Amino acid sequence: MHLLWSLLAGLGPGALLVLLISREAPLPILIGGALLGGGLLTLCVFALERNGGWEPERGRMLAQGASSALLAWPAIGALLLDLPPHRALAGVLALAALVGSLWLAARRRGPADPLLRHVGIVALGFAGFGVLLGGAAALSPLLLGTPALPPGAFASGSYDVDATVALEPLLECGAAVASSSTLLDRGAHPRLAGEGRFVFFDAEVEGERQIQRLDREDGSVRCLTCGQPGHNRRPAPSPAGTGVVFDTDRHRSWRHPMNTELYALEIREDDRPRAAIRLTRDLRPDDHPLYDPSGRGILWTRVLGPEFAVVRGAIRGGHGGVILTGTTLVTKGGLQWPGALAWAPDARALAVGYGHDARPLDLVLSDPATDATLPAIAEVAAGASVSFSADGQRLAIVTTRPSGAASLLPKRLGFLLGRLAPALTPDGVTGPGETRLFVGPKGDAKSIELDALGSWGAPTGVALAPAGDALVLGQRRHAEGATSERLVWIELDCETAGGPVER
Repeated sequence: MHLLWSLLAGLGPGALLVLLISREAPLPILIGGALLGGGLLTLCVFALERNGGWEPERGRMLAQGASSALLAWPAIGALLLDLPPHRALAGVLALAALVGSLWLAARRRGPADPLLRHVGIVALGFAGFGVLLGGAAALSPLLLGTPALPPGAFASGSYDVDATVALEPLLECGAAVASSSTLLDRGAHPRLAGEGRFVFFDAEVEGERQIQRLDREDGSVRCLTCGQPGHNRRPAPSPAGTGVVFDTDRHRSWRHPMNTELYALEIREDDRPRAAIRLTRDLRPDDHPLYDPSGRGILWTRVLGPEFAVVRGAIRGGHGGVILTGTTLVTKGGLQWPGALAWAPDARALAVGYGHDARPLDLVLSDPATDATLPAIAEVAAGASVSFSADGQRLAIVTTRPSGAASLLPKRLGFLLGRLAPALTPDGVTGPGETRLFVGPKGDAKSIELDALGSWGAPTGVALAPAGDALVLGQRRHAEGATSERLVWIELDCETAGGPVER
């Protein structure tokens, strides 16, 4: 029995060695490596047992020592998730633990541990190894973090954009909703484009999320990515509404379980989309895209060095479409996961959320021109939860209460949970079924009374109309074992307070 256990325990180290040599090794070679590892560990235990002169319980003690080979499985997990500081560290530690454990077992004299005690020791070893890997990954952003962005790096571009944006009349809005109507009984992550005419969103089609566009003038809906593989989520239309970027998991595999990529899709004049063009080619997360106000660049979240960061890439024409060139750091997350939520059309307010998608994010509003931080409410829902008016002076924010076991985890675990999010929480917070809405001048948004609208479900996004007096609210709820979504058009109780004023 102890030789059979050694064979099973050795499968992990064999597979681990193959992955350390080649992450892209074919599956038959990986299986062969696992079987070879099991066979070698069995032979090693047999040789050590015989060398001891068949001492009673020696085989059992050696099999217990071979149990440390199970540490190869969390090491494989760390390898597949590309946890810092280096993908080979966990594997080296696991293999070293196996060699050391077998050496100690071979020198040991006396009876083997009782089964329950041995199971407890193995469980403690797993926990200790997990803490060690997590501690090493947590220390990496602190010790090896990416360099900070120089102050004022986006100042020139922000001032250039700001000079071209006209101010809308000032609004005075009450705390109540003037009217509301359901646009669609499906959809999440709404964003407006084309002066508020088009609503871009993602919704499920035949079991997969697809990018769609609603024309508010005639109520027609076009599916822009139907027929394309994978879940295509979080559309971000260009400022002119002639194109859209989104993230997709179509390239994810068991070898790269956290892989998401950015794609761009140009919309023809006849409203038929061109073929989607791949923008990123990293095997780690690239998601939560957002056009910058100039329309010449895209912000998104990716792994940069040992941590997650929000980066910007410039859009260039090429190869019959568009390509993404250069990567500039916008903000880094450290131990948290960061995501760009919205950038005001006047380029004077950038909303970034920090934490992890299993609970509301800490919201930071900053002015890229001056690097000044603006007042904001403490937390926002993950996803498209912040939106600005056309002049950048008003904003809408949606949030909810955290729920579920994962929401109890601290936000400083974002460096880990951000890697698991593509599989565990791909659509962000669903919450307990409650939506809270704040609308008003940036830095002074006031709570809007939603009543029955707020209790229908948790927010999946918000899109403020160009004038700032209406919005699209996305919601999702779980009831009676089913999940429902909707997009709601809300008119706010607003009055014009005066004409445009000088800044």
